[in-house]
Amino acid sequence: GVLVSQKIITPESNPLACDGKATIELILSATNSIQSNPVDIMLLLDQSGSMRGEPLASLKIAANAFIDIIDEATNNGTATGTLSGGTTIGIVRFDTTATFVNPPGMSTNVASLQSVINNLEALDWTCHGCALHTGRTNFDPSSPRKKIMVLFTDGQNNIFTYDADFEAEEAKKAGIEIYCIGLGDDIDVDNLERWASDPDSSHVILAPKIEDLIDAFEDLAANINLPGASDITIEDFVYDDFDIIGTPVITFEGNPTPTPTSAANIKNQ
Repeated sequence: GVLVSQKIITPESNPLACDGKATIELILSATNSIQSNPVDIMLLLDQSGSMRGEPLASLKIAANAFIDIIDEATNNGTATGTLSGGTTIGIVRFDTTATFVNPPGMSTNVASLQSVINNLEALDWTCHGCALHTGRTNFDPSSPRKKIMVLFTDGQNNIFTYDADFEAEEAKKAGIEIYCIGLGDDIDVDNLERWASDPDSSHVILAPKIEDLIDAFEDLAANINLPGASDITIEDFVYDDFDIIGTPVITFEGNPTPTPTSAANIKNQ
């Protein structure tokens, strides 16, 4: 995110007397990454027969909650029903084939996106290659925003109209970041690790049970929407002619609130 610092020195008198005091205020203003760097997100949602029952119900919960989190993140922590700042979300539903749902297309309307999710129903076989191909080819090529695909699936692939490994590699070559969320009790982890941008990081999230979904989609949203400032260390140096009195008070502004790890007064010797 963007971090701007400002130091305000307010003397008790002007000019400051030799034994006088001054209040020093340090203000840090930050915006989270998705506000300063909007993204285009494509959700690839598995509605094949193997997702019937609890896995599809879990997918709907996860995808809806993910959109709500992105809504809040783009609107200073308060969901408004409209994604702000340039971030957009599109949906590809897939089983034997894949469809880029349009409308809503790449949309900022939360209700329209969630309506598509809520109307998913488990149908036929599974073509992950179709989903990855349809997702990567329906991003707006003229958009300067970072592009992300999020695949919600059990990873069980049995239709090979498009080769999923090839399509995933083509997406990565195009600069598209791929996250995979595994759902259900029979997840093909090997597939998800090959398709994700980084198999050894949080780009692959496994949520075999519905109770694990809260952590799964919060982790996913946190990866996309990094805080504006974190792990902050503040050091302030003063000349020997001055004494530091009182307790440092540091004001943080922004969304989410930056988290300091330390704040120290250091006197110059």
